[in-house]
Amino acid sequence: MPINCNYEIIEKNGKYIGIGSSSHGIMTNTIPYESVEYVKKSLFKSFRQIKKFNIGMNESNVPRKYAEIIFNLDEDPAKYWDDSLKIHLDYVLYSAKQKLVADSLRKIPPGEVISYGGLAKMSGIPKASRFVGNCMANNLFPLLIPCHRVINSDGRLGNYSSADDKGPARKLMYLRKENSTQFITKM
Repeated sequence: MPINCNYEIIEKNGKYIGIGSSSHGIMTNTIPYESVEYVKKSLFKSFRQIKKFNIGMNESNVPRKYAEIIFNLDEDPAKYWDDSLKIHLDYVLYSAKQKLVADSLRKIPPGEVISYGGLAKMSGIPKASRFVGNCMANNLFPLLIPCHRVINSDGRLGNYSSADDKGPARKLMYLRKENSTQFITKM
């Protein structure tokens, strides 16, 4: 059965985000980019995970206030974190284990970080740090599921997927905005 997904690209102050949604909530979102091309690249990476879907570039089913929350998270994650937890995420593209990891990570507040192994343990799947790393690399909800808060166990920053090839720099930027860099021991 095909999955219906609408997407919308929204602009605010020269930055753009993409949101893909179903009737059940957000299916994917992008981080804010200065270019629509990066938004499209990021969205279509997410859409490749959908085997059968109908996609339309219509108004999404997501209220505009959710887009505003994503823009706000980009600017001041600590101030708007509680608002982000009110957004319903449609996990239809996630396995049960991926959902466990995502839900566990949403419990890590701004200003804190966790290692891949620590997140695996917190999610009830110890010794699955590689699996957690793959979940972070394929996160469909950046900022809403704060994969930038996951670092290597030795204190190194780790990777961060970004359509504009500025991944690690973006990860560090978000951690700085959250006052979390004291946890980073090696860049």
